[in-house]
Amino acid sequence: MAPGRMTATQFLPAVEQPRGVAVQRSALAGLIAPSADVPVLGMFQRLEAQPGVVQRKETGAAGGDIHHAAAQGVAGDGGALPHAAAIQRSFGAHDVSGIQAHTGGAAQHASRAIGAQAYAMGNHVAFAGAPDLHTAAHEAAHVVQQRAGVQLKGGVGEAGDRYEQHADAVADKVVAGHSAEALLDHMAGTPVGAGVQRKEVGSDAEITGPQDWTTADRTGNTPRWQAACLRNLNAVDSRQYVKVVERRDFYHWFYEYTASLGYQTRWALAAYVVANGAHQIADMDDSALNAVANDTFGLANVELQGAMREGNQVIFDNVLPKLKRLLDGGPLRGRAALAWDKQVLAEEQTLIQPLYSRLSQQSLDQLNRIARKQGVVVGGGAWVTGQDKVDAGPYNNAGRVPGFNQPNMTSINDRWTYGMNLGNQFTPGGTGFNPATDPMPGVGAGYQNGTEFAQVDTRHALHELDAWLNPNRLSRTGAGSDLQAIIGQLSPFEKQQVLTDHSADGWAYSTQFAQFSFITEAQVRQALPADAAAAGAVSAFIGRYNTEKARIPPYTPPIMMP
Repeated sequence: MAPGRMTATQFLPAVEQPRGVAVQRSALAGLIAPSADVPVLGMFQRLEAQPGVVQRKETGAAGGDIHHAAAQGVAGDGGALPHAAAIQRSFGAHDVSGIQAHTGGAAQHASRAIGAQAYAMGNHVAFAGAPDLHTAAHEAAHVVQQRAGVQLKGGVGEAGDRYEQHADAVADKVVAGHSAEALLDHMAGTPVGAGVQRKEVGSDAEITGPQDWTTADRTGNTPRWQAACLRNLNAVDSRQYVKVVERRDFYHWFYEYTASLGYQTRWALAAYVVANGAHQIADMDDSALNAVANDTFGLANVELQGAMREGNQVIFDNVLPKLKRLLDGGPLRGRAALAWDKQVLAEEQTLIQPLYSRLSQQSLDQLNRIARKQGVVVGGGAWVTGQDKVDAGPYNNAGRVPGFNQPNMTSINDRWTYGMNLGNQFTPGGTGFNPATDPMPGVGAGYQNGTEFAQVDTRHALHELDAWLNPNRLSRTGAGSDLQAIIGQLSPFEKQQVLTDHSADGWAYSTQFAQFSFITEAQVRQALPADAAAAGAVSAFIGRYNTEKARIPPYTPPIMMP
């Protein structure tokens, strides 16, 4: 696939059908029977195993019934993980912001049905009642275990097994106010900083597990890419996708995979098209034309490029559980499919409204010009390079992506209408959407008040830092040009990601900081964790930075008019 060019190649129909979710148990070993090999770290009784609890398997509840009850308890969107701030401080680079918590109601009923106080399934945790810090940290540890792909006998955890012991040890450290990062690293089998560790690698030799793929796999749509996407979807693991193009191509896979199964939902098709547009703004690593256009003609400043990365990430993290539930629920067709598309797109556009609200006027003007294809550079460039072209596929029409043709880019409703029209345009026979008779549906309070956004917006400053440090930028002027301001906004979690010395794009932070003679060691240290536990890693990072700085001649980026 040519850089930036969208294609719609056939995805192999032989990819296995989605399966259910296995459950790990500790104090209630044996109560939940698995229906798949994708682990669900399951629900942990906060008391020691008791005969009455373990024996409940013999009271008549079949394993499949209990598994169904557990799934019902975490159906729908959850809220933020209780005690998240304290847990994140202890977990370090192991991100808990995407964990969705369910407390009371259906979660309470399900917990009681399976004889537990709490359980975890995929990226969801359920609590019978308001959990204490130890319980919440225990379940969060199981989510980290599951991300690494735990292997359970029969898909069911045993009382006192190593996963239960590990989760308790992690929770003990959290309660004591100590770092549990090393413990989690050991169980997860990944280095510190897994939050931004790329699962897309350059060669077969770098593949570490079934969740990984090579760049050639993704661009060639190989069976390994397809299988990895299905596995990561079943695990609801959005961390595996760190670049705009990776999420874009996941949407493409999901659309064609579900369409081959008879689904008529088209949100993923529109998301694929829109994500390619975000890629043209956010990424400057595979097209010299992009770099020249963005810098020389002032099409996209640092702030806008960071916002494009951020928007793509928060949408993906928010929607992945919904895509999993859609797949598990069976094909939607006709008006039911259209209703699903309308609702999910309404939630998506409401979710990202805070991004538009905090953009500078300069960035909004740039985005508006790009989206509307205004000017010779934007419109003509897209036409010449073919970057606004969608090729015909087995389940989509060919065509040019239209410019944004609604009155107001900052209007949720106008963006929603544009997205619905995209799905209609590229769907053979159309979706049946009629803007005159299909109004945008309402969304929940969490989307309206920013709660949902806050749960997934964990890398705001880091996205902007990545855009600033991107080695393919020619200049850093206009909104987002103040590096010190960006560094000053980095959260403790984001600083942990910088400490990994591996950006989402694959380059090293220590190397990029060293490219600019005006960046001081003090500024670099400010971008890194200050706690004593990270002192050794920080010292090594600074060593690499100084070595690189001594190797290259001083350089100051050119001053260009914004």
